[in-house]
Amino acid sequence: MVRDLTHSWELVKVILEENYTTRHTLDYYACKTFSARQGKNESIASWGNKIDELQTDLREAARQVCKPEEILGAIGLINHLG
Repeated sequence: MVRDLTHSWELVKVILEENYTTRHTLDYYACKTFSARQGKNESIASWGNKIDELQTDLREAARQVCKPEEILGAIGLINHLG
């Protein structure tokens, strides 16, 4: 069925993402961000990278659930936490 419905990589990608990507909630990313701790043998740079990635994920999750008029405030708050 997928072969008949897809004639480009973009269409295949959409179908794969809809069926196989892991989707986490805003709460999940907020919890991960606020509970993140530097590992015992982890460098500061590596830990900082991890925090940056978590904030990016948190921003994206906020964009998915916030109303348009709420997005600027939510993103501003997330940026302030960094």
